[in-house]
Amino acid sequence: MSDKEEISKVIQTYIDGMNFSSAEKQRQLFIRMHLLLDICMVILWK
Repeated sequence: MSDKEEISKVIQTYIDGMNFSSAEKQRQLFIRMHLLLDICMVILWK
């Protein structure tokens, strides 16, 4: 899987996360934001 595919997959799960109930949503979005940042950092530092 290419970096672009990986990022779009994460962004899609991020968007899917908008469908969670309030407290769960915030927790999931927080986790996904960290995941997104981690992936971006890995790609940038290659």
